[in-house]
Amino acid sequence: MSFFRGISRRKVIRGSVMGTFGVMGAAAIAGCGETQTVEVEKIKEVPVDRIVTVEKEVPVEVEVVKIVEAAPVPKGPRQEVELWSGFDPATHGQVGLVYDAIIEIFNAGNPDFKVKHVVQPWGQIIPKVLTSVAAGNPPDVFRNWYATLGVTAAAGVVQTVEPFIKRDTAWDDGDFLEGPMSQTYFKGQRMAVPLSGIVTLMYVNKDMAGEMGVSIPDDLPQNLEAMEEIGSEMYDIADDGTINKIGFAPTMFTSGMSWAAVWGNEGVYDEATDTFNANTAEMKQLLEWHSGYGDRYGAEELIAWKGTYGSGGFGRFTSDGPLYTNMVGMAGLSSWWFSDIDKQAPDQNYVFDKVVAPSAGSGYRTSDLNTNIYSIPTGANSAEGGWAWASFLTSPEQMRRKTIADAVPAIRKSLDTPSYHEASPVNGACMSKVFPNTWRLPSFGSYNTFRTNLTTLTESVMLGQKTIDEALIELTDAVQNDIDAKSESG
Repeated sequence: MSFFRGISRRKVIRGSVMGTFGVMGAAAIAGCGETQTVEVEKIKEVPVDRIVTVEKEVPVEVEVVKIVEAAPVPKGPRQEVELWSGFDPATHGQVGLVYDAIIEIFNAGNPDFKVKHVVQPWGQIIPKVLTSVAAGNPPDVFRNWYATLGVTAAAGVVQTVEPFIKRDTAWDDGDFLEGPMSQTYFKGQRMAVPLSGIVTLMYVNKDMAGEMGVSIPDDLPQNLEAMEEIGSEMYDIADDGTINKIGFAPTMFTSGMSWAAVWGNEGVYDEATDTFNANTAEMKQLLEWHSGYGDRYGAEELIAWKGTYGSGGFGRFTSDGPLYTNMVGMAGLSSWWFSDIDKQAPDQNYVFDKVVAPSAGSGYRTSDLNTNIYSIPTGANSAEGGWAWASFLTSPEQMRRKTIADAVPAIRKSLDTPSYHEASPVNGACMSKVFPNTWRLPSFGSYNTFRTNLTTLTESVMLGQKTIDEALIELTDAVQNDIDAKSESG
């Protein structure tokens, strides 16, 4: 079954607010730039000392969120908990504001701790954590990605969360999906808690297909070659070879790690021996596949198109980005892209499904997996407060609300329900069709070296600058040398 876009922004917004709290509410949702109001009341039939009112200004989809929630009065002075993330409510739209509102709810109801959110640029969080731990003034908890554990845990700047989990009987680790939970470990120790998982889905723009006279079946084909054939029909190429519109090109929009997973490259890194070897039949098939696109459409032209339209994350935050203006017919997209499409091109008609297997490959995985995590730094002033926040945010109620807001799927088994799927069809598809068969690459210090070199060497092969064998030897040496260098310095 393929998933068609048949859910309105009104329904998504109401689902993300109302589904979280299980309450009665009213919403007036209008177009961008107009004032809209969502008021939610949560009624508890328990003794309380006061009523806490939280009001947040929300741009675009929801201008005002008012949450009235019964909560106990905090007793005595509370310890400040410094949280670092990149979720700036001024720049991150709905997800930034939902995140900010969750913080306000935590602060309104927790008797012991109060979160102080310090917004950091995403690319600076890990360097700043490293320097702040060395200086003795780290945050108490921070948001990052599983792959960074290869840096932070290896350097000893984050602490294991096992003692907190053992004391927090309400935090049920058995409710978490196995894949994301596995990525919170580094060399056998659990160093973080998972919130959500980034995976890839195949997207098809039905509006663009219609403009070009291409028929999209109700159920998308279940083999990659048939999908590629549809993509080939949606290219618009000028007589001189200039690509005006992309049908499908795997190096556009999609991490090379995703395609490595699809082509079955799970065995390139061995965590037990800390060794890396890209000289595999599966990796050769992957580069041959990429090379075929260079031969068919012109490697230089594909790379030029990427250079022209790839800035700013392919125009992710602007309404004239190529995904929003019918310039891309098909792509492998991380789930969060669909939230951006709904915002920037609300009337676009598209369909999505899991990325399907190539007939020539073996060891197929639906996607790589990049788990979003929270870690507590070594030397944190309020490690208990850091855990209190991480535990609260990853509880079922708040995980539901946060993940629906940013279209990055939840990872609790108890949230894999019809109501969650209805509130966020993209996340539901990820939970049911992608998560069960993802590539769960463990975190290691040379992850970024692998990812970066895979991208650059793929383009070198497409351009004919290197043979496939040369590229794989260079990839293997680059990653293994980096592993060895980090091992010696550690």
